[in-house]
Amino acid sequence: MYILENEAKCTGCEACKNICPKSCIAMEEKKGGFLYPIINEKECINCKLCKKTCPVNRPKGHKNIPNEIYAAYSKDFESRSNSSSGGIFGELAKYIIEKNGFVFGTTLNDDFSAQVISAQNEKKLQELFKSKYVQSHVDLAYQKVESLLQENRVVLFSGTPCQIAGLKSYLGKPYTNLMTIDVVCFGVPSPRIFQKYIHSLEIQQKSKVSNFNFRSKVKGWTGKKFSVEIKFKNNNHFCEFATDNLYHKVFFNGCNVRQSCFDCNFKNGNHESDLTLADYWGVEKYTPEMDDGKGTSLVIINSDKGKKMFQNIDCKVLYQRISSDNAFLDNLAATESKKENKQRKLFLNEMDNCKDEDVIRKLEKYSEVKFLQRVKLGLKHCLGVKGEL
Repeated sequence: MYILENEAKCTGCEACKNICPKSCIAMEEKKGGFLYPIINEKECINCKLCKKTCPVNRPKGHKNIPNEIYAAYSKDFESRSNSSSGGIFGELAKYIIEKNGFVFGTTLNDDFSAQVISAQNEKKLQELFKSKYVQSHVDLAYQKVESLLQENRVVLFSGTPCQIAGLKSYLGKPYTNLMTIDVVCFGVPSPRIFQKYIHSLEIQQKSKVSNFNFRSKVKGWTGKKFSVEIKFKNNNHFCEFATDNLYHKVFFNGCNVRQSCFDCNFKNGNHESDLTLADYWGVEKYTPEMDDGKGTSLVIINSDKGKKMFQNIDCKVLYQRISSDNAFLDNLAATESKKENKQRKLFLNEMDNCKDEDVIRKLEKYSEVKFLQRVKLGLKHCLGVKGEL
């Protein structure tokens, strides 16, 4: 039995694995290192719950027009420093922790695999801060969310739009004690390729990586000038602009992105979250009074529950309401799916087969952006091409 007629549409949200009453669905790596569901046909009872629960199989609902959009950042310096942009997720999450609730989000494990976990105290919550540019493994997190909700615990679940859709589809009914946050996402990179990149760096430095920060502000933030900062156990470390980093380059140019992300079902008003967070790129041009170079977030209210969530922390943040005309001019990820790179299949094939010591050379080969591509991107940026949210 197939869950999706077109496997390429699978987002890897793992709702099927969580809903299976016989636990006969496993997530296995396929081409490029992306996870896809595999059904144990011997154990399957053909209940078809996996097909019914898959959010890609469900008809799209009505487009949800954002109620309000804000430029915002936390007043707390530490909270903001520990974030990728304005520290809004941190303030919302701490509010839930204070109410004895649970917060779900993505952490990087000791082996640098990305996984959805829960936090019930501020120390554990620190693991969920900052963006991770690699697809996270949900595993059975939806089942844990459901169990907590049924115990009347307050739960905040944060993730990509497809993960939120997977959770909502798995639960099958609304819960007043569930709050959801998604992020403006421009696709998810391969866990396998991230692992290969880590190992290649360790070979170069002759030391294990101790910390990987995808979104450091050490060299600034305004104008998309965030950096990649990597520390090693031998006390070496390096930091470079994300636009110069090979791993980020093959993500930005569409080589290292999951196939379903090129035609995302959860953009242009199809968010199922209560609140969407994003970087407010272009704040220095459109709302300069909200830019001090330390990171500013876009807060997009999608529901009455989302509005109440934001009101609960409004004393802890500086914010200003803005129009959608300005909000997304420099953030095309909010409205458009990433474009597939014509060399993507070649890239994934070569990365699947190359040795760790050859990874850097392969990344260099596929990280180049051709001159005409740069011109097209520049024109699109200057013209402010945008769509609906």
